[in-house]
Amino acid sequence: EAKEALEFQPNQVCSIDPRDVASSEEPPEIHPETGLPKVLRSYIVHREPDIAVIPNFLTDAEIEHLLKLANEQWVPSTVGSGTYTTNDESKDLKNKASPNRTSYSCMLRSRQTPTVNSIEHRLAHLAGIDVDFLERLNMVRYAPGQLF
Repeated sequence: EAKEALEFQPNQVCSIDPRDVASSEEPPEIHPETGLPKVLRSYIVHREPDIAVIPNFLTDAEIEHLLKLANEQWVPSTVGSGTYTTNDESKDLKNKASPNRTSYSCMLRSRQTPTVNSIEHRLAHLAGIDVDFLERLNMVRYAPGQLF
């Protein structure tokens, strides 16, 4: 169920805390075995393109697990560059460093741990695709002042 959550000004950067978006709602009922909400709600925070926030999508334990996996694996983020000529990204695009992208990234392996596998299945279900078609999870870390 998608709900309109915030007014958004074009060409304006903003930070959205999922807890604030859902603050007027009753806390979700939590499944005792998984620690996840029994029902996930999405909130549209921007139109064209649609951007949704899903509070409680990850548990605190899952967040800590992902951060622990990424802790020693951060590398400077790259951007894809090139021209589509063969419709094969592996041939047409190359990742390279860019002065415009100053964040750090960590690409996790598919099914790297049972926790990652569970998150991947939840994402695939949300996207309405088979988990085999889901891209690997890519963590991105921004320090103050870092960009894209």
